[in-house]
Amino acid sequence: MEVTNLAVHFSQTLHALNGERHRSWIGLSLGSILLFLWMMWFFMGRITHLAYSESVEVTLEAQPVWRMKEGRVTPYRQYQLDAVISKEHIEDVHEGQPAIITLSGATTLPLKPIKSYVTQVDSTQGTVSATFEVDTLLGNSIDIGFAVEVDSQSPASYLFHLTQ
Repeated sequence: MEVTNLAVHFSQTLHALNGERHRSWIGLSLGSILLFLWMMWFFMGRITHLAYSESVEVTLEAQPVWRMKEGRVTPYRQYQLDAVISKEHIEDVHEGQPAIITLSGATTLPLKPIKSYVTQVDSTQGTVSATFEVDTLLGNSIDIGFAVEVDSQSPASYLFHLTQ
């Protein structure tokens, strides 16, 4: 009687081991995929370094430009922005570099940052110029932030430079 009881326990053990083997392959596959995706991000992802303005001056350019927005013709106003960038970052700023403009202080302003490009750099004065368009007239109570993309590198190179 004990021999048949051992055979039942042995077959249940084999069945349990086969189930574990199947689960371990699923876990190993998921872990490999996650490791591969993380390594892709680590070596190919980008970390952007921004130089923020110390002060900003905005002037209204010309008459509005009329564009279609949501099926309606809307006036867009062009603004000239002059910003002061710190001396340590001004050498890294060149014409044509991406710039980010943020507007805050009124409910009618765009919620997303406005993408722009640097149009002029004066390294002796430490000033950077850019133009941007919005469909609202900017008032005096609006806070304007300006940042220039000065560097972009992968997380791997960023970590390598940190350890040097």
